[in-house]
Parts: sequence; structure tokens; C-alpha cells
Amino acid sequence: MFSWIINNRIAIDLDEVLADTFEVVLELHKKKWYLHHLQFEDLIDHEWRRLNNAWIDKQVRYKIWREFMTSNLMENIPPTKWSLEVVNALSKKWFELHIITARPSHVKKNTNTWIKKKLSKPIWRVTFCNHSW
Repeated sequence: MFSWIINNRIAIDLDEVLADTFEVVLELHKKKWYLHHLQFEDLIDHEWRRLNNAWIDKQVRYKIWREFMTSNLMENIPPTKWSLEVVNALSKKWFELHIITARPSHVKKNTNTWIKKKLSKPIWRVTFCNHSW
């Protein structure tokens, strides 16, 4: 289309870039675990074991994320502020939009449903990196 565009692909991370995931996870588990003292502002790292205000054992972290990923709460994750406007603006500029996520592939169906429901513009590809929480 335009000879000056060499690579028109943009990859965007899903969680905390397009989807406001951590706040939903935190609220769910404040009720069930000892995380009730944590605030969203405490989540300064994707590695919850590095949180200043809590020590969360690996087994508990896995349980938290497994429970969340298999719940119906995934579909209720709100988009992050301005993410929909940015995605729409980029798609109007002839960019191929790709999403990259650390989510495991067993939540592919729920994740793709969220993407189709929340993002009005087509995403060319979603890549799952299969990180196990």
C-alpha cells in the first residue's frame, strides 16, 4: 500500500496493557486468601513473589491464577484506560495488530472470547507464551 511502510506489525501485551487483569484477580483473592491487606498499587511486579507487602508461596500463586483462569471472571475484565482508543487508532493506520500474552494455552478460548468481545478491531494473531503461574 505505502512503500515507506516496511513492517506494519505491532505486537501488544494483553494483561495490564489491554486488559486490566490484576485488579480483578486481586479483588477475587482478597476475599479468599490472606491478600486482603494488599492494594492494587502494591502490584509493582508481575512476579507476585516479589511484592513488598506480602510473601506468597509458589503453590498459592499457582492456585490463585488457576482459579481465576478457570472462573467466569475472565470475561468481566475491563479494558485498560485508553487501550480501545489506541487499538482503534493504530488499526486505522494500516497496522497489523498482534497480541502476545504469557497466559497458558488452556485459557485460549476464554482469552479469544474476551478479545473479540472487547476490541472492536480485528486482531491478526494472538500468541500464547504458556507461562505457568
